[in-house]
Amino acid sequence: IFGLAGESGCGKTTIARMILGFEEPTSGRIIYRGKDGKPAAGKKVWLAARVQAIFQNPFEAFNPLRQVESYFFETVHNFHLASSRTEGLARIDKALEAVGLNYKEIAGRYPSEFSGGQLQRISIGRA
Repeated sequence: IFGLAGESGCGKTTIARMILGFEEPTSGRIIYRGKDGKPAAGKKVWLAARVQAIFQNPFEAFNPLRQVESYFFETVHNFHLASSRTEGLARIDKALEAVGLNYKEIAGRYPSEFSGGQLQRISIGRA
């Protein structure tokens, strides 16, 4: 786990957006485990597949119109973390158990149905 801290306006959000591939550095490079974080033309950002942002305000991190479980299924699908729905559910449940929750608690629910603390734990579990 890596935390990024600093005074207001020092560039924490900007560096996080560059790491996630949302912005390009104007100078310098992002190196992660000896590899350049910039992908080859037409490729997905390989670094973003290994990094998950956990935002300070969990209410802004989730689309209020999407069920929370969809974020987990999207992550499992996009990063090929399971070969079946059953395996995907097991991985999701294990991730949620690590933060004191389980799949049954989030299934079919929207962000507005959770407290800020629960959403923060859901964000950490997804990471």
